[in-house]
Amino acid sequence: MIKKSTTSRSSLMIKLLFIFCKRFILPSVLFTIVCCLVIWRFQLTNTIGAIIWMKALSNLVFYFLLKTYRSNEYYFFYNLNVNPNKLYIYTYLLDFLLFGILAFLTSQNSIAR
Repeated sequence: MIKKSTTSRSSLMIKLLFIFCKRFILPSVLFTIVCCLVIWRFQLTNTIGAIIWMKALSNLVFYFLLKTYRSNEYYFFYNLNVNPNKLYIYTYLLDFLLFGILAFLTSQNSIAR
């Protein structure tokens, strides 16, 4: 039996992550942009904690909506031995990393304004 190398497994995981993110990325990025515009426009650097919680709650709403209305699409990932919950975790980590960077840059820009 031929063993798959770890590089091919990780490249497969990255490809599956991008396939999985396609349906999640648009509402998430739009919400991130709205949050950053609120921080920049109203100079809300002291309420970033509340905005982070709002972002976390919106991610939970997106998670439950996708899990409810697109549950039949998970068979594709199950057939490739990838748990969709793992994909959700990676997607949210990537989303929060992007949100954190953009919120930090926006707050620095609103302070300097």
